[in-house]
Amino acid sequence: MGLHRVGFVGGGTLSTARPPAGGFVAPDATVIDYLVNRSRPFIFNTALPPASVGAALAALDIVAAEPERRAHLDALASRLRDGLVAAGYPPSDSETAIVPLLLGSADAALALEQRLRDAGILSRAIRPPTVPEGTARIRFNLIAT
Repeated sequence: MGLHRVGFVGGGTLSTARPPAGGFVAPDATVIDYLVNRSRPFIFNTALPPASVGAALAALDIVAAEPERRAHLDALASRLRDGLVAAGYPPSDSETAIVPLLLGSADAALALEQRLRDAGILSRAIRPPTVPEGTARIRFNLIAT
């Protein structure tokens, strides 16, 4: 590619923890130029709507200005993890507000998803092909509003 040094390319998703969908990369100017001109997924994709970009920027401003929200969310995630452990369901390693509970089979994950829904708890069964066979799970995506 004609690059003479290794640069840092940061990136993230805007569909898991923040309201809009999509994602971003944040490289230096050389990598941006390469991606704009050579990356087929970028070239043949639709840009995020301005409202989604604005929502993402506003969310980042709130995160920076109100660290107590993140602390509250971290406390909620810890409480959920502790509760799962106490109930005999240790969650997978995660230090985020996304708490995965590994169940193994897709049938077990779907059954628990339904039981939780019936109890008024929104969660998602994640199963193959999204995850490898035998690693189906329930994913709790916590929010603090």
